Amino acid sequence: HVQLVDADGLALPDVHRAVAGDGGVELGDLVRLGQVGVEVVFPVKPADGGDGAAQRQPRRGRRVRCGRLPQGPRQAGERRITMARGTVFKYGDNVDTDVIIPARYLNAPSPEELAKHCMEDIDASYATSVKPGDIVVGGWNFGCGSSREHAPMAIQASGAACVIAASFARIFYRNAINIGFPILECPEAAEAIQNGDTVSVDFATGKIVDETTGRTYEAAAFPPFIEEIIRDGGLLPYLKARQDS
Repeated sequence: HVQLVDADGLALPDVHRAVAGDGGVELGDLVRLGQVGVEVVFPVKPADGGDGAAQRQPRRGRRVRCGRLPQGPRQAGERRITMARGTVFKYGDNVDTDVIIPARYLNAPSPEELAKHCMEDIDASYATSVKPGDIVVGGWNFGCGSSREHAPMAIQASGAACVIAASFARIFYRNAINIGFPILECPEAAEAIQNGDTVSVDFATGKIVDETTGRTYEAAAFPPFIEEIIRDGGLLPYLKARQDS
């Protein structure tokens, strides 16, 4: 698969979209986000069999808003992130972390306590109405504002299975993956899906189905290494599992 990271070595959704529609990317490429776009590093095997140096070919990223990364073949017995299905709670653009979980509750002793106040300042009924498996849908720049990891943690603890949005703030995206919470970017789905619709999501393929309207959308499916982090319950369990193996 193609590994997509920023300068800190962490995945970025914009980089995924930049490469998703580009057929020139080879297996094993390492893509880094730079000041002017995306740099693709192609390992080159030297003719003399020595170590050699990687050949770098800068490529400016282009925004593929609802692309899909290819998935490798499944191995026998391999576990995959599967499905989510639930009722939609829809919000608008620029839903920030102070709205998702107000700062006055940041000292809550547990994720469950955070969940009791999730979305309180924008939707006072959310915490008491959301059911396990329901789906949050947002507009552009979902999760902007402060870098608090409490925001995706509160949504996850509320019982929501995932968030679908037109785009995510960079730090929210990384925090969600780090705690093992699925998020999907798809502007078409985020715009068309309505509050109260019943929606199902296949995380392995990125397929989103609005069962209320019958419409289908394609979000960017998780690359295998992010899928593994979410499957293991977050970055720390993922690293621990590999340290113990």
